[in-house]
Amino acid sequence: MTSSDRMPDSYLMLYGLQRTGTNYLRELMEENFNAIRFMNHGDARALPLHKHFRPYEEKVFIPDHRYLNNFRFESFAGFDSCVSGMLTGEMVETGTLKYLVTVRDPLSWHPSICRFARKNRWPGYRRRSLNHQYMIDYSLFYGKWLDFSDQSDRVVIVKYEDLLRQLEKTLCMIGAAFHLERKQDTFRDIDRVKMSRRFTDKKRKAYLEDQPADRFSGGELLILYRNLDPRIAERLGYKLVND
Repeated sequence: MTSSDRMPDSYLMLYGLQRTGTNYLRELMEENFNAIRFMNHGDARALPLHKHFRPYEEKVFIPDHRYLNNFRFESFAGFDSCVSGMLTGEMVETGTLKYLVTVRDPLSWHPSICRFARKNRWPGYRRRSLNHQYMIDYSLFYGKWLDFSDQSDRVVIVKYEDLLRQLEKTLCMIGAAFHLERKQDTFRDIDRVKMSRRFTDKKRKAYLEDQPADRFSGGELLILYRNLDPRIAERLGYKLVND
């Protein structure tokens, strides 16, 4: 068998809510690590192979009907077994998949997901009151993945802001956790991903200097915080700022 025929050493699954940098992280991984293969399928949004699949039990809070599903997972082992079983013909054994999960500061994410909902005509996107419920989706989604990460070291949650602020450290952490081989001594950043505009240095600087809480009035923050589980935000490494 030649080197070009060699099976990938690491099969990866990528998850995250829309507008949290999933495409960015995937392309960074493919740019910087050898012998990796992402196994997500993008056809059926209601199946666990989709990167935006909602694994939580409270299905009523799923914001788009295309992601509605009846799956219930009491443990990471059950989720992992289900995903592995769906990868028929891929020779993926249960217990070998590695899971990357992207997350973004909830107050930075919320205006972005509202714009995304309007663009893609999610049900209720015209009603501002319903937009606040996206924070419930956020809390439930990442609460489930935090539970999964407590149960397995094959789950790594990656903050979008860390990729922008400290790329080298963050990719080193992922590489060490999953025992991946670097392609080169220095990690390479990318300034554009598929279906996105170029991320210039000016945009990056503006994003990192932005104070997301300043975009909201005190009343709006109170409503958002009612729908956002503060324990989830804290465990993800985000501090909630009160007006």
